[in-house]
Amino acid sequence: MIIDARIKPHHAPALTLDPETEEKVDRLLQAYKKYFPRTLH
Repeated sequence: MIIDARIKPHHAPALTLDPETEEKVDRLLQAYKKYFPRTLH
């Protein structure tokens, strides 16, 4: 079996990270780090 994973013109564009949202998520995850020290970075 061969799987062709190349990007094609008819595919949706790649997702981009929003710096503001990324910062909010990082702050939120810091609040839970003490409960899940090995799973969150």
